[in-house]
Amino acid sequence: MALQVANMAEAMIEALGEQLTRKEETVKTTLSMPRELVYVAEDILTDCLHRAEYRNEGFSAAATSPHVN
Repeated sequence: MALQVANMAEAMIEALGEQLTRKEETVKTTLSMPRELVYVAEDILTDCLHRAEYRNEGFSAAATSPHVN
């Protein structure tokens, strides 16, 4: 009887360990998704900023150019 209880306890501990491992992997995967979205959003915002700066510099140069009618 004591051996059965010990075996059951060992099996339960092993099952809990496997559950924790799966949950840990789920958390890691889930947390990596928003991080990747932040990187993509940062790239988009940087691209928009560069385009705006390019447009502003282009318009400024055109306005001061002697070739503008």
